Amino acid sequence: FEEKLNAYHYLIRVLAASRKYQETISKVMFVLEELGENIPKEITADLVLRESKDVEAALANYSEPELLGLPLMTDKQARGKMQMLTESLPVAYRGTPCLFPILVYRMVKLSLKHGLCDISSVAFCSLGALMVTAREDFEGGYRMGRVAIEIMKRFDAERLISTVYTGVYGNIFIWKEPFQAALDKHIEAYEKGASMGAMNSALHHHGQYIGLALWACGENLLKLEENIRIFLRRAIQYKNFVTISSLTVHFSLAVQLVGSSEDPYSTFFHCSEDEFFQREKQNKGNTLCRIWCHSHIFIALYHGDMDDAAKWYTIREGKYSKGMNPRFASGIVAEFLDGLLSFHFARSDNTDQPWADLGESSMKHIKKWTESSTWNFANKLFLLEAEYYFSLGDEIKALEKYQASIAAAKDHRFVHEEGLAHDKTASFHIHHGRKSDALFHFAQARKCYLSWGAHALVEVMENKMSN
Repeated sequence: FEEKLNAYHYLIRVLAASRKYQETISKVMFVLEELGENIPKEITADLVLRESKDVEAALANYSEPELLGLPLMTDKQARGKMQMLTESLPVAYRGTPCLFPILVYRMVKLSLKHGLCDISSVAFCSLGALMVTAREDFEGGYRMGRVAIEIMKRFDAERLISTVYTGVYGNIFIWKEPFQAALDKHIEAYEKGASMGAMNSALHHHGQYIGLALWACGENLLKLEENIRIFLRRAIQYKNFVTISSLTVHFSLAVQLVGSSEDPYSTFFHCSEDEFFQREKQNKGNTLCRIWCHSHIFIALYHGDMDDAAKWYTIREGKYSKGMNPRFASGIVAEFLDGLLSFHFARSDNTDQPWADLGESSMKHIKKWTESSTWNFANKLFLLEAEYYFSLGDEIKALEKYQASIAAAKDHRFVHEEGLAHDKTASFHIHHGRKSDALFHFAQARKCYLSWGAHALVEVMENKMSN
């Protein structure tokens, strides 16, 4: 039985590495059925909701210490199911997103019924990630993340650290703890995973580290550019195409901000940017395509080209709105940028887009997020509120919020968003005819962007000052 199961594990890993997601899922479903775990072929919203409620009701009977005190899983059949389910999670996530929550709920149910094993840490961290992304239940997700870490420690399961940290520090703890606190955890997860030969899951943390450092933390771009090159070489060496693709998108954003003319798509894929994403679309890489659109919105908005940002917003929502939309760093920042874009156009509102409604929707999201983490989101909320009051013509409240956003970004070490807040404040002063105030804030934005390493934006600020 165990030898046959090991052979299936090997086959599934080979298929997954070849990005043959549907074939992989079919094989996983076959093996699970052989083990007595039947997954419906048709996954409906009602089925997901029903299984979610079943798990929620079951967990309500356990405190955190009681979950951690569950007995050991001794049933070999249950253990085999857990192994197969955890192998299938990344494949389902990329190839059949609607299946992902069902697999997670089954893993949690097995742990509650048969006891804990090391893989239970993957079950609870995946559940926590679902709770924060699907329901924005940040407290519940944070609880599951803590449980996952403690289970991993209980079984001394360092071999799973790269998998567990993906959910805990990539999806869950960023809603409660400072973004910067997760950076070292991604480095730790890579080093531990690589030392144990789990290179695919280890390399994933390169993408998570760069995404967080670039989009959310505002780490120095020159250092990041150097790190991305190193990380890309590793990913290419091990033919980890998912990591290669995500790092290339981040690299493209970084070099544009630095002011380099290098084309990562030509360098690493020998094709144009458009050709690369046509292939991704054919491979159902909607999540990566959304990040690609996010990056164009980011560049356009920081450069002040709001029409180009609106164009990429329309492309993203028109072509890549389906599929899982995880709240990674790029998605979190994209919500913030969407709000800024919306309030900019709400001031004129000469288009067919309901910009004011879109802006208020983004502001509502980020207000809720701020209740969970003032450190990560207060500056973003203040800037959205400033743009909101600007669009309403409330000069006093707008200026108060601009100043609050600048102060919060500086206090929380988000130098890129401090620069953006200064830039937006300068535009506000220009609108009201206060050129000397505008010059001061453009100069402060330039200083922030210089510290960030965004030399392209330094030039933009210098042009604004000279004009």
